[in-house]
Amino acid sequence: MADPTLPLSHTSSWVTDMSKSLSTITQTAENSDRLTALETRIQRIESSLNTILTMFSLPTLNPTPITPLPVPDPTIPPSTAPYIYTPLTPSNHEIRILVVYSSEKDDDPIMCSFVTVSLEADQGAQVAGDKGQALHALANFKALSYTWGTMADMKSIILEGHLFPVTANLHSAMLRLRNLTRDEGAKGTIVPSSWWIDAICIDQSNIEERNEQVMLMTRIYKKSSGVHIWLGESADNSDLAMDLVSQVGDTKPIGPGDKQVVYPNHGIEEKIKHWEALTALFQRSYWNRVWVRQEVATPKTAVVSCGDRTCGFDKIAMMAELLNILNEQLGYQPLQHKVLKIEDAASATKNMGTSCYARASTLAKLRLAAGNSMYTRTTNYMGLKDLLFQTRACDATDLRDKVFSMLGLVDPEIYSIRPDYRLSLHETIVSAAQCIISTTQSLDLMSACQNSKRLHGLPSWAPNLLDDWKCQPFETTIAQSWVQDMRGATDFVFVFEGGGECILRTKGRKGGKIVTISDDSPNPFDSLTKLDELYAKWKNFVRISCKKLKYKKNSHEMEVMESNFLSKESDKWWLWLISGWNDIAYEFRYADDGRTLLPDEGPAYNQDQKMVESVLLPSVDHETAVQVTGKKKIYENIRKYGIGRTVAILEGGHVAFVPKDSMVGDDYCSFRNTSFAYVLRKQKGTRYAVVGEACCISIETARTKTTVVNDNFEII
Repeated sequence: MADPTLPLSHTSSWVTDMSKSLSTITQTAENSDRLTALETRIQRIESSLNTILTMFSLPTLNPTPITPLPVPDPTIPPSTAPYIYTPLTPSNHEIRILVVYSSEKDDDPIMCSFVTVSLEADQGAQVAGDKGQALHALANFKALSYTWGTMADMKSIILEGHLFPVTANLHSAMLRLRNLTRDEGAKGTIVPSSWWIDAICIDQSNIEERNEQVMLMTRIYKKSSGVHIWLGESADNSDLAMDLVSQVGDTKPIGPGDKQVVYPNHGIEEKIKHWEALTALFQRSYWNRVWVRQEVATPKTAVVSCGDRTCGFDKIAMMAELLNILNEQLGYQPLQHKVLKIEDAASATKNMGTSCYARASTLAKLRLAAGNSMYTRTTNYMGLKDLLFQTRACDATDLRDKVFSMLGLVDPEIYSIRPDYRLSLHETIVSAAQCIISTTQSLDLMSACQNSKRLHGLPSWAPNLLDDWKCQPFETTIAQSWVQDMRGATDFVFVFEGGGECILRTKGRKGGKIVTISDDSPNPFDSLTKLDELYAKWKNFVRISCKKLKYKKNSHEMEVMESNFLSKESDKWWLWLISGWNDIAYEFRYADDGRTLLPDEGPAYNQDQKMVESVLLPSVDHETAVQVTGKKKIYENIRKYGIGRTVAILEGGHVAFVPKDSMVGDDYCSFRNTSFAYVLRKQKGTRYAVVGEACCISIETARTKTTVVNDNFEII
């Protein structure tokens, strides 16, 4: 007896899907007997279900058949005339879905056709004919996420009977993916699959359509049945890398009653090869492509293919995060011991040396922030400022896409900016900055500027999206929000003068000028020994500065500075400073002498520790074994936030963590509703240029409610 609680929608949906699958198969003489048998089986199932539904006085099933799509005839020569797009109707939120037909041979031409459908259409409606085909495509299409690749090597597909140019990488992806939905037993049958591929489904020559479709892209990816990520063909031992992703991701810690896991026994040379293969995988240009952020954030599911290997996105993201933890927290950089230098391998940037592992793991964090992960299926809007922080170091064919690609992830009711490819790059960046500052009533965006020389004609208060980061922004936690006088209404006024000069007028407070600054700062891949030396130099710099300044008016402040940064347990103050307050709750463990730090625990990750050690980490007795130090948390933050920064002393004897290109005489300034202070450089009159974000613990803790924010600034 059937379960009387079984929802009708579940039963109807299942049979409807079965009928739809049948209707998409084009009959041929060779497989007509098999199709007839399959159709008979479905009819019997439907009849049985109708009997059960009748018993419970429920309406019976009567699915409307869908007319099969006409299959292109590969024997007809394609037209060499350019394909002419049929215009979409923007008011209906129409999109084109690409129907890709399977093939018998790998070298068969890629045959495609279009189905046009509105995103507002009812996917569950029972409709016959062309509309039924469109609804079927809308309900089942996948979105492809990939890199366009070079335009110098173009291939052709056949679209609606016309030769249509695509890049070699896209052509490679379509060759691999066109047979995904065809069962092994369906040979001799041409099976269509539905896809949304931006380079084909959008008329790239129509600017108005591009603007409209870019605004719909988040909805398109969310509406899809999932996103399929194509990393490219197998290369640089990528098969090994993908196998390692699955091996580590599939192994879970065991408990009572679980089957015993047999761990591999790899030598150090094999483990180095594992790192090389994984590093090469995460160095692929896909991970740095700007549009990837939106494409990965919102779909229900995400799958990754590289060559003929496929795995879930969550697994590959967890591997990236694992490598980033080992690289950043432990500072384990095994490729330094090989000809393949980690400066070249794990870094894709010139200034900071941002790890390629961090770039990939950031995508998983973005997907989680948007509400999509293996645990959740909701959608959350995000702040445009945080999204621009992610796109600055990304690659984009059109640099305006560093802004436009993120607009689908923000609340359009809050942010008024829209994609408009008629705007210049300068206009796009400045208008985005105005929108963010005015909307948030905060200057947190200035952490993304780092452009005191106003390169590319940009004002120093607008994010410089053309150059890479000089230093990583602190985590924005509103470190100053507990200070009463730094909250409240703000006055941000934008003034546009002749010659394209853009001025931001506001009020703030000066915390003192820089009186001396250290010459020492870390390099992206400093060893533990180098970091020990740097930490000692910074402490010595503070000690020498105290002696030099003690005989001036600030003797009390110097004593406070010595107490905080040079005492036995000064490490917590250094950690607060270097982390920008983010690790204020961290507790160090000291030996009985009160000065020696005890070794910290290892890094925290979710994978099976024994499996990680067996495939990635050297044995404890090997010369390259991971070194454990009590300063692990400090050095982790130096690796993260210290690149491009150094230590300085301000007027009043305050220790500050400032941009490396700060100069003696620069001002340390704070602003309302803004998480961190900024170093500003005096220009003409009352005008200043932003040097960069800074942190000073003693100034923040010394604030009182009586201090007035009344300094006027004109930031250019």
